[in-house]
This record gives sequence, structure tokens and C-alpha cells, in this order.
Amino acid sequence: MPCLPHSARMRARPFLASAHEALPMRRLSPATWPKPLLSALSQGLISGVSFCSALALLHYGQGDDYSVYVLCINAYLLLSSVLNALLLQPLATLSCRMPAVAVRRALQFGMLCSLLLALSGALGLGLYRLISEAHATPVQAWGVLALSYALLLLRDLRRAAWLLDSQMCSLLKFDALYCALALLLLAWALWLGQLALGAVLLAISLPALPMILRGGRWTALRAGQNPSVGAAPRWREIWQCARWALPGVLVTWVWGSGYWFYLDSTQGKAAVALLAASRLLFTPIGLINTGWGSYARPVFARLEHAGAHERKQLLVRRYSGGAGMLVLLYTLLLSLTLACWPQWMPARLGRAPMQTLIWAWGMYYLAQWLRGVRLTSILASAAGFRTAFHASLLACALFYVLFLPLSLTLHDPVVCPLALMISEIGIYVYLLLKTPPMPVRVG
Repeated sequence: MPCLPHSARMRARPFLASAHEALPMRRLSPATWPKPLLSALSQGLISGVSFCSALALLHYGQGDDYSVYVLCINAYLLLSSVLNALLLQPLATLSCRMPAVAVRRALQFGMLCSLLLALSGALGLGLYRLISEAHATPVQAWGVLALSYALLLLRDLRRAAWLLDSQMCSLLKFDALYCALALLLLAWALWLGQLALGAVLLAISLPALPMILRGGRWTALRAGQNPSVGAAPRWREIWQCARWALPGVLVTWVWGSGYWFYLDSTQGKAAVALLAASRLLFTPIGLINTGWGSYARPVFARLEHAGAHERKQLLVRRYSGGAGMLVLLYTLLLSLTLACWPQWMPARLGRAPMQTLIWAWGMYYLAQWLRGVRLTSILASAAGFRTAFHASLLACALFYVLFLPLSLTLHDPVVCPLALMISEIGIYVYLLLKTPPMPVRVG
């Protein structure tokens, strides 16, 4: 191989040096980061807002503000789950077989669904308070609740559109803006001494406006695609998924969140505050799990559509191992932190076996994430929605068979996370038995 002249080698050095200097800059660009990392970071920002708002109310709220906030957020989780079941989960499964313009129109229809769900949720929570406490919700408070639900659901819809398009950088950018604005509003309310329930609800919902108002395009048209071809969403196929997903998420909510309302009506808001305070520090784990699921659903759907079953099972094992390490490490660090700094829990909540509760919640979240990985892989096919519904029904029955008699006889807060953990293990075993065997290679 001929050597370059000395002058040519000298001229080449600046180019090579500049290339090596530019390489670290490319690595620092979010566009070059792995998409699961971007999805986890985005959901981590949402998790941070939820965590800070709950922690602020726990320490600086008045009266039962924190307990009522827990009920409001769990009602929002029900509304978000319904929106996911009716539209977003089926789209994640079917979007790889639908034209982009059909996906866009389905998402635009989701805006109407979001508004209707927000109004229904606010009315339902007002009716619950009227029945359980014999107090009517003031019109102003009801309006704040309905507005907050609408903005949060429209935010979820906008984020789902970016996830379907794999526009992870746009998602991360607007989640970062949402997080910064929400924390500023929370700090402002705290500085003014107005950190009440309504102020916190507005602080976590109003920053979603820039994300919601961002442009009119919900999904990008592919190059050369005719907008009039295949424009109608495949409602029949969407409904085939949604008709099993909807009862499934309702049962899942009754199983995973309905017990808050049971505790409130039977043991009072003090019990709700105590159990919620022990679970509060696991908010990042729960929402990072949600962010992973939002990213992984379209990935598993594309692998299922391509027939790459071995690759899908490899990802299931890899994600399960990573989830287990993350949850165990987080629980250990949290336990050590609380042993050194127990003042995070206000004295008004009373003394409680916090270390026992922390490890009980940690084992629950470990079982929940392992079950979630297996369930997400099964939901990659339309037939998986029926399996998911049956699994949720089984888990709900198992949880309440354990929780109702034990909570009435023992009055120990650790009963709830332990019953939830056992039901998660039950649903995981059921899904494992329902997973079809790998096809055998010949030759």
C-alpha cells in the first residue's frame, strides 16, 4: 500500500482531528441515544412532576388535601386507562398495518374522547364525594378538576402520537418543557403560601398546553402517500382489540387502584394518607415502567407482525432482567436513605413500620414490572387482549379474596401491598402458561 507524501499526511491531520473532536458531540446529541433510554427519560420527567406535587401536598398541604389528591389522581388513572383501552393500545397494535393518515384521524377522534372522559371523571368524583361525605362539590372546584383531567388526557394523547411515530426527541423536548413549567408553578404556589389542592392540580395540568397546541399534525404522512387513500380508520379492527382491552383495564383499575376508595370509605382519609405516603417514593419506578410500556408496545407489535418470535422472546428476557435489577437496587437505596433520613414523613401521619412497607411495595413493583413485560409481549397480537382480560379478572378476584378479610381483621397497612404482590405473581404465572411455545426450527 503506497504511503502518502509527508505534506499530504500533514494536511490530513486537521481533518482527522476535527472528526475526532466532533464525535463526542454526536454522542451527546439525544438523537443518537437509544430510544428506550429516551422513553425512560421522558417518563421520568413526568414521574418527577407527579412525585414533587404529591410530596409538596404531603408536607405543606392543609387538612385532607393529600388524601383527596390521591383519590383524584387514581380517578385520572382510570380515565387514562379507558382512553388507552379504547384507542391508544389498539393503535399501538394495529398502526404498523394502517396508513398514517388513518392513524392521524383516529388520534383526532381521541381528542373528543378525552374531553368526554374528563367531564365524566369530574362528575363521577363529585358524585362519590356527595354519597360518601354528604357534601356537594363546589362548582369552582369541579371546574378545576374537569379542566385538569382534560389537559392531562390530551397530553397523554399527544405523547402517544409521538410514540407511534417514534419521535422520541420531540417527546423528550416537550416533556422537559412540561416538567420545568410544572415545577415553576408548584414553587410559585409554595412561595405565595397557596399550596392547596386546586393549585396543585392546575400546576400539573396547565403546563401541558404547549404540548397539546404544538402543530396540527398528529402523525407524519409517508413520502408519496395520497391523503385520500385509506383515510378512514379501521374502526372494526380497533374495536376487536378495544372490546377486550376495555373490560380488562376496568378490572385492572378496580384491582390496582379501587382499594384507595375502599380504604377511604371504611377506614378514613388517615389510612389513605399513610399507605399513599409509603408508596409515594415508588412513583418514579411506576411511571418509568409506564414509559417503558409505551415504547415497547409498538416494538413488540412490529416484531409480531414480522414473525420475529425469537427476537421478541429475547427482548422479554432482557427487559425482565433489567427491570428486576432496577427495582431491587432502587428499593435497597430507598431503604438505606429512609434509615438515615426518616423525616420525609410528616409527624401528623403517626408512626408506622416504614421499612416493612418500603420492602413490601418494592416486592410488589418487582412482580408488577415482570408481569408487565410478559403482558406487553402478549398484547403485540390482537388475540392477546382476550388473554389480558382473563388475567386481570383472575388477579382482581385473587386480590380482593385476600385483601378484604385480612384488612378487616388485621388493620395492618402491609396487608395491601402483600396482597397486591401475590395477585401480580398469580397473573404472571397465568400469562406464562398462556404464552405459546416457540416454533421448532427444522434443519
